[in-house]
Amino acid sequence: VPGSPVTQAGNPDAELSGMFPQASPAQVKEALARTRGDKAAAAEWLLRQPETRQQGGRPPVVPDVARDFVESLWAEYILKQDQAVGKFLSSRRLSPDVVQVLEAKEDQIREARDHRAAISKLAAEWGAPFPGGPSAAGGPSRMPVVQATPVRQGAGSIPFGQVVQGRPMQGGPGYAPRPSGRRKAVLIGINYFGTEAQLRGCINDVHNMQRLLVETYGWRADNMQILTDDNPRCMPTRANITQALHWLVEGVQPGDVLFLHFSGHGAQQEDPHGFEEDGMNETILPTDFKRAGMMTDDQIGDIVVKNLPEGVRLTAVMDCCHSGTGLDLPFSWTQRGWREETNPYHSRGDVQMFSGCEDHDTSSDASTAYGAAGGAMTTALCDVLRSNPSPTYPQLIHELNVVMGRRGFSQRAQLTSSQCFEFDRPFLLDDIMPNRNPSIGRIFRHKFPPQPRRMQGPLANMLGIGAAVFGGLILGDLVGGLLFGGF
Repeated sequence: VPGSPVTQAGNPDAELSGMFPQASPAQVKEALARTRGDKAAAAEWLLRQPETRQQGGRPPVVPDVARDFVESLWAEYILKQDQAVGKFLSSRRLSPDVVQVLEAKEDQIREARDHRAAISKLAAEWGAPFPGGPSAAGGPSRMPVVQATPVRQGAGSIPFGQVVQGRPMQGGPGYAPRPSGRRKAVLIGINYFGTEAQLRGCINDVHNMQRLLVETYGWRADNMQILTDDNPRCMPTRANITQALHWLVEGVQPGDVLFLHFSGHGAQQEDPHGFEEDGMNETILPTDFKRAGMMTDDQIGDIVVKNLPEGVRLTAVMDCCHSGTGLDLPFSWTQRGWREETNPYHSRGDVQMFSGCEDHDTSSDASTAYGAAGGAMTTALCDVLRSNPSPTYPQLIHELNVVMGRRGFSQRAQLTSSQCFEFDRPFLLDDIMPNRNPSIGRIFRHKFPPQPRRMQGPLANMLGIGAAVFGGLILGDLVGGLLFGGF
């Protein structure tokens, strides 16, 4: 039989073990648990795990089956040959479990908005030749043209992709690589102990996020740098945060997956270039910010975003005030689709950032299921992903807002991205988007004047600016019933 062996019908564990002989029984059970017993979804999850792939990243079928299946998809969905996939399936003696995996793959291709890109990604994942690659004359491969979701322009914009400042990208959009299995994370939590603007949930946020990555997604704790201000050896000073960010991106290669989490005080600072639509840069506050200064989104982005290679995924979670565009990413998701910033900076890597509020809002402390204080965004994200580790993006945003609303918080989850991608797809930490930006660099369209928010409170006092721009989480211990922050 060309496919994998026929296994015991009606027994999902046995069928998946037959399809993935290199997977351990524990991995099979984990796959079924993650997908709530959905065998096809469990098979898809196992296919994404580096340790359960066959040699060369191939699927649990022999190479000629993978090759012919991809070619039949191309024939039906690109060349418009009716029933090409059905004819392929009926012409081969395949075991029921292999047929089920192939049919599930066809369903994904059928539902994809861009069939060519979806087939290209499947071919790359399975190590099969891409039918749209080498020409009949044996010429070089053609890069797939990936159509992005329509973008709503910012105010005063010029046609999307026209570069005013920036350099054209050579070669156009590329392929999404297979995950390499290399993962690194930096988690930062600052409670600002002993200050008048002390918080109490940020270190808990870091521990909560670490447990999510290790226990739910299988990340290794020894590939993480954790900076919290209750550990004198790993204090989140400006210098240590800068060093950790450089460590995060050092030596990264296509297929690598990164994670960045910050929970603490955020503020604003005038943008000297006027790129930001409110004329203000977003900032985070290290423990020594009064001496060393705040860190702006531009400074963080210079390290972890602008030079990130294509094919590297960075997921960031910023649970602080004024965090909506906290990495200065060019695209923001709205109910009407992707919206491009007026003065975007386009880069090659796949960076996605979730934040607890828009730039003019403030984040909130919440109460976790364990009764300890934690940021509302971090707590909601961890709870939602533990319940469903691979929701679609619409499901994830909806559930985050439902959970925060149910707990009495009015803030809304925000998603910004370096790439404009199809939104109705599963959220997976190792699902790497190829570069779709037709140009790399800054597009300048309009200079904005600074529009600072006038606030007062303990953090403003610490900043030494009185009634001026600042932001912070709701204080863990409310003094006299007053809420300090953007209220």
